[in-house]
Amino acid sequence: MIKEIFDCITTEAAIKVIERYGYQSIYEVLCKKAEERCINYSYGELEVGVIMFSMEKGVLYVGNNAKRILEEFR
Repeated sequence: MIKEIFDCITTEAAIKVIERYGYQSIYEVLCKKAEERCINYSYGELEVGVIMFSMEKGVLYVGNNAKRILEEFR
């Protein structure tokens, strides 16, 4: 599966491989890591939330920080 993902030319193609193998839980891990990296890059000065989105599938995952931020706007 990993080789198939590395061979993908687009993110959309990688999403198809991930879903074919039933590994959608990776989206949570990726969101968490992306939020952490963004916070580190901004030296903790910004409130950052990540929503993973696919042009074909729509929202793939909403990170914890993004959920909290979105709740503040409701």
